[in-house]
Amino acid sequence: MNYPSMQDVYTQLTDIVMGCIEEQWDDSEGIEVRLQVTRDGWGVHFGDPGYDTDHSGVWGATTIRTDATQEEFVAAAEYLIEQCRDMAA
Repeated sequence: MNYPSMQDVYTQLTDIVMGCIEEQWDDSEGIEVRLQVTRDGWGVHFGDPGYDTDHSGVWGATTIRTDATQEEFVAAAEYLIEQCRDMAA
């Protein structure tokens, strides 16, 4: 598996949240984010999981708010990676 660094996932999460803020996303229940790790790479998905068409690899999922602190973004990134590693074990 080609696992991303915590910094890479953190950057993706902050980019997603900034985009949701710009689009005035309703995050009253938070933004559902998912990390997908495959042999060929990785990606962070968000929003309705029904739109995820590639179910290969291992996945981690959590929810993050648009007003999350830096510490919460770090914790979310670490948690997503940990879930993927646990799923692969």
